[in-house]
Amino acid sequence: MPRQRKQRGAGSSALPFKEITAKLANEELIKRLKDCLNYLEDIDEVVDGTNDELITLSLDLLSPSILNKTDETRSLVALVLANLYRLFLLDIPHNEKQKKSVFRLFISSFDSLKKSSDSLYKQTYSLLEILSVLSLFNMCLKFDDQDILVELFKKIQEIIRYIPDQAHQVEQFLLKIMFSVLQEASHLSDQLLDTVLLPLIEPHKSDEPLVYSFICKLIQKSSQYLEPFLRHFFNGILVNGEESDSAVADSLYELIPQLYSIDNYLLLLILPQLEWKLQSVDVEVRSKVTQLLGPMFSAPGSKLSTENSQLFHSYLGRCQDFSPSIRLEVVKECKSLLLNHPHLRDELTEKLLPRVVDQDEKVRMEVVKSILDAATEDLTCIDERLLDSLQHRMRDKKWPVRKYTMMSLVKLYKNNLSNERLQWIPRKLLHSFHQPFQDDKICITRCLNSCIIPAGAEINEKIDRLLHICYTNDESANRSLIDILNTQKTIREHLLSIVSATDEENEISDEERKKIVAVKSAAIAGCLPDPLKTQASLRELPSDEVLMKKLADSIDVTKDHQSLTKAKTEVYLHVSDNQPLVELLKMLHDVSSPVLINRDCAVALSNRIYKEMSNPSLLQSEEDELEEQEKCKKGLQLLKVLSGIERAWFHDEELLQNVMSLLRHKDNEIVQNSLLILHNIGSVINDTFTSISSVLSPLLFQLACKSSPKSAKLAVQCLISIYPNNKSNFERLYEMLVDGLDLGSVHLESVLKSLSVLAENRHPIFEKHRNDVIVRFAVKKILEQEVDEDEIEEEESEVLNLWSPDSDLSVDTRLRIASMKLLVSWIALLRCNNKKSIYKTQL
Repeated sequence: MPRQRKQRGAGSSALPFKEITAKLANEELIKRLKDCLNYLEDIDEVVDGTNDELITLSLDLLSPSILNKTDETRSLVALVLANLYRLFLLDIPHNEKQKKSVFRLFISSFDSLKKSSDSLYKQTYSLLEILSVLSLFNMCLKFDDQDILVELFKKIQEIIRYIPDQAHQVEQFLLKIMFSVLQEASHLSDQLLDTVLLPLIEPHKSDEPLVYSFICKLIQKSSQYLEPFLRHFFNGILVNGEESDSAVADSLYELIPQLYSIDNYLLLLILPQLEWKLQSVDVEVRSKVTQLLGPMFSAPGSKLSTENSQLFHSYLGRCQDFSPSIRLEVVKECKSLLLNHPHLRDELTEKLLPRVVDQDEKVRMEVVKSILDAATEDLTCIDERLLDSLQHRMRDKKWPVRKYTMMSLVKLYKNNLSNERLQWIPRKLLHSFHQPFQDDKICITRCLNSCIIPAGAEINEKIDRLLHICYTNDESANRSLIDILNTQKTIREHLLSIVSATDEENEISDEERKKIVAVKSAAIAGCLPDPLKTQASLRELPSDEVLMKKLADSIDVTKDHQSLTKAKTEVYLHVSDNQPLVELLKMLHDVSSPVLINRDCAVALSNRIYKEMSNPSLLQSEEDELEEQEKCKKGLQLLKVLSGIERAWFHDEELLQNVMSLLRHKDNEIVQNSLLILHNIGSVINDTFTSISSVLSPLLFQLACKSSPKSAKLAVQCLISIYPNNKSNFERLYEMLVDGLDLGSVHLESVLKSLSVLAENRHPIFEKHRNDVIVRFAVKKILEQEVDEDEIEEEESEVLNLWSPDSDLSVDTRLRIASMKLLVSWIALLRCNNKKSIYKTQL
């Protein structure tokens, strides 16, 4: 060979460039390499007579003396060798060792691709193009091992991390090289497969997003060629339990969903093998497979449940798994399944219903979360039975489940106020108020103030919601609402008693002051969680006089919502350095602050009721009008209750005027509720609102004499409550009632009822003229009269039940009953006046 090279130098060579040897200076060597490269790039096949010389050249270029000179020299040598391989293709007479040296040279040259500004970038780009177009690296598949390919794949991934954004063609060449190898391979070593799979799992996936994206493209492009290798790899480890040195052997459950998301064809024959894993006796194995399959089934657009229906049914069967942790994993995915796969909703509903009452607290909690989270995003995806099942979780035996259920349901209700499917939520929430847990009572109060009837809402909106709730609630729920208001009033009174006792202007002894604080603190603590600890904290509050005054302002029933909110903020700022005390004060405000209903609400509610009852809208349909009137009747009943709870809200002339106007309504129920409101307000009307008082008394006289019996009774009670010391009023009333004692009068029963009220209340006017009423009329003209037996028999045949309303009785019977009641009231009056004997009274 050396002799031949000499002859080339002597001019006998058929090649048009000078001989290339390691003895040349670097500049000269580079020049000759470029000349050689130019020659090789211009020809498409080996010229006759140059074959042996080119082979000799390819061997000489592998000399370490040449390769170790400079980076430029190595780059040019790599490019020359690539062109020689292009010309000889598979016929180049290199042994395996020499070929490995050549391919390692190619791989090391790729470093110049990292920066487009690199001086060798263009040469390396040309090298990459040749390697890609001719798929030269496929020659490495014939080697005894795949180490070169492992190095190649790793080097390509390294380049991808730094490749410039604009180098799209470079990425395509690299992708083609790897694809070509995978396409022609008859087998892949675990190490080579690792280089493809490792970028798909954490932390590689997050740390190297560019490599992850590149590998996804590669796998997607070569899925049909990769599938057999992956199937053999996965089945060997998952099914046959073979040991493997693969770096991804412990991350197969992480790989499967990644591969499925790239191309589900890759796992076409692998996933069915997981069904028996779901039925393994090993809890850990079942848990891993359940966690694996859940996101794959529930992913948007996933067809896995359809393609592998048997596997999906086996997965859903884990809802009844013995292990709570596995049941929990299945339930967690139900939200996504419900939202993303409508065709599975019926089947999911059947599986979830038993889990709502699961014996494990965490499972029940997760079921509630899944259902309510899904309902928040799309209420239509939740079956009616699932929604109804949640109402029982508001009474769950575990507090966290109850709390989450109540708070999530009311938020759902707040966002879907008009949805008919959710109208039961306020009712069931109020039903839970009578549970024997103070945490529940506070939570329910917060839910009412935040979502059902938001404290910060506009007055008209609050009234609309209040009327709607009162209308849709049953009697038990409305009673709970009243109990909440009563509890708030009671706690306010206790707090104000403590404030009053600690006031320096209140001249009481220290011992009495301590006693009041202790008693009232104990009463308040009984309405809060952890009573003993709360009571101790409450006893410390009176030591801060400023705090007590601010606290009193924050529960003042005469203030509007904005003023109360400001007062509360001042309280919290005052004790901001004591977080436990802040939490205690927040609880106190929840159970005492009048934010649910206040004076403004009471006035607005009376306006709404008066307007609707006096001037019904002509634009509404008859059905809507009836519904609105029923709502107003419920609202009037609420006003009646509120007047007994907090009279200060009713010290308003406009409100009183509205209520007084309703006394002229033709509906007896409306009149009676209005009378009860006035009765509860009492003498303040006469003392403060004289203009209303002067108009009200004649109206009450008329009702006492000429209205329904119940209305007449209430009218007299109002007169006694509003005008307790007005003797002339009662003399006038008595005269009107006596004048109405006429057997032919249609209002006789009402007159007798009114007289009974006077007797019950021990009014002196009745005792003074009792003979006129008792002896001459009630006894002699009604009770002593003979009873018509035929009339009694007819009445008994018409009345089917033993206990019936008074309206089912005959007029004569009702009059006798009213007379007897009058007689009993008078006898009770005698006893209260300490008469010697009621028997000595002459009838």
